[in-house]
Amino acid sequence: MNALPRFLLPFLLLPGLLALGACREEKKEPPALPVKVVKYTVVGDMSSGQARRISGVVETDDKTEIAFQIGGRVETVNVTMGDHVKEGQVLATLEKKDYELAYKAAESRVASSNALLSEKSEILKRQRALFKKGHVAQAAVDTANSQYEAARSNYQVTLAERDVARLDYDRTVLYAPYDGQISERLVEPFMEVNPTQTLFRIQRPTALTVRALVPETIIRQIAIGENVEVTFPTLTGATVKGTITEIGALAQQGNAFPVKVLLRKTAQYDIRVGMTAQVFFMVENYKATDKVAYLIPISALDLRGQEDLDNKTAAEKTGRHGRVFVIDPATMTLRPREVAIGNIKDNKIEVIGGLEAGEKIVTAGVPFLEPGQKVGLWEPVVQPSEGAAR
Repeated sequence: MNALPRFLLPFLLLPGLLALGACREEKKEPPALPVKVVKYTVVGDMSSGQARRISGVVETDDKTEIAFQIGGRVETVNVTMGDHVKEGQVLATLEKKDYELAYKAAESRVASSNALLSEKSEILKRQRALFKKGHVAQAAVDTANSQYEAARSNYQVTLAERDVARLDYDRTVLYAPYDGQISERLVEPFMEVNPTQTLFRIQRPTALTVRALVPETIIRQIAIGENVEVTFPTLTGATVKGTITEIGALAQQGNAFPVKVLLRKTAQYDIRVGMTAQVFFMVENYKATDKVAYLIPISALDLRGQEDLDNKTAAEKTGRHGRVFVIDPATMTLRPREVAIGNIKDNKIEVIGGLEAGEKIVTAGVPFLEPGQKVGLWEPVVQPSEGAAR
């Protein structure tokens, strides 16, 4: 066989070199998915088909009105509304001069009455000794004894007056009765105040409740002891459990009945008395099944394959299910989650299983995302108002 011309060798070797290069390229690690900024929503909007959202106000059952037990002119005020105080902390003081003088006068009367008592006691002793010797009649002894008893009674009265004067002097300082927060301050320095006049209102924020007015149309569908969910418009992601503790028997404004809900496990949130709260009362068929249905945008559903899901049990009891991307707050990565879905309402869909209140889910661009992909959270840009300084 004749040897091939040398100029043909590069053309014969080229396919092999290309194949070798392709093999080497196949062994490279796939490029990391880019960090994508995504629109999201916080799970918490409950379906009106199974719950009624009623606005209420945060209150506390543990509250006290604070007042001086004596009157006078206020000298100092040491706290203001919103301050947190400790038990025994000084809240305010009255001018002490008048009460100090009254106490000193009472001490002086005690000293005088004590001296008189000692004198009458000596006289009684002498009269008894003379009576034994027959130098005085029984009448003299009786007179001395009466004078002694009168002096002793007067001494006891002056002791009591001194104790009262001392107590009044001590009452010129107003102390906090327990650890709490000043919810209202009604006093200023140099004010003249009367005994028992309310100067402060203090609350203990460990027993928070929500007071809501429930319409007559659903008042018969709730009961004391039922659990509810409560959210707060000014606290993003704050959802706490509550228990109905009171249902009023007398309708108030708008034929609505007052209902009180005791909040549980509120320490992680900055919930304050007077805040607006949204109470979700379970009033229809979901109440019997103890399910909670959340409304999410339809655009949050991923219609692609459902491999690599976090859970595959949410829809076992229903034939309707879908997938959403939950944002892991620790790693800011996407985790696919299967959810059981219900009805469609106003471009939103009910999720009756698989999600928890407070979780963040992606609501736009879902078909272009992948499990495990790192993401950032999109926040709307606030445009400065006209006339604002630039």
